[in-house]
Amino acid sequence: SVGEIYLDFENISRLWERDGQLNLRVGRLDIPFGEEYLTRDAIDNPLISHSLGDLWGVDEGIELYGSLAKVQYVIAVQNGGHPALRDFNSDKSVAGRLSYDPTRWLHMSGSAMRTGALDAEDDSLSELWFGNGWIRSLDALGTATTFQAEVFEGDVQIRLPRGHLKAAGGYLKYDDNDTADNRRDIYYYYVEGLAHLSRKLYAATRWSHILADQGFPVVGHG
Repeated sequence: SVGEIYLDFENISRLWERDGQLNLRVGRLDIPFGEEYLTRDAIDNPLISHSLGDLWGVDEGIELYGSLAKVQYVIAVQNGGHPALRDFNSDKSVAGRLSYDPTRWLHMSGSAMRTGALDAEDDSLSELWFGNGWIRSLDALGTATTFQAEVFEGDVQIRLPRGHLKAAGGYLKYDDNDTADNRRDIYYYYVEGLAHLSRKLYAATRWSHILADQGFPVVGHG
């Protein structure tokens, strides 16, 4: 049940006299998709819950990250399946995020991810969470041998003098190799606002929504 544990090789780009352009992490890492996971811990989250989609996860792999002027990047190649230190399919999970800050008050990013093809029996679950549950095979008859998901998301944040406005929206495509058509197209979004009323008092609210016209497992709050 270990969370993140990794080696961090910082500022490799000093080798060509450029600070912060290239860094490397190896180990068990947060999946670098979207931006909500960056403030998911209680000390960073202004509310006691998360958005409905709440995409996040921790997985074994390698990650490159850094910045070039006003652009920040992170890309990771990870195991993909839930069993720690085991891989039952050679296909890997790939996730990345590209962020841009045109001004001090505006932050934007785009993320993309594929879980890779996962073994429906031995992997069983992806390391990516959606709707407070792992993405898993939707094959009801047990005839599918692999399943996978692809996800895309855009995030924007407006930094206000005494708070912020955040919004994100994305698309998740699920598929497997079952003889039946289990493909799902899921859309999700959230909007969040925070206002500091004084040094010790703030107000915050969040609206989130998932649209899955053919259904999809969403645990929610249980």
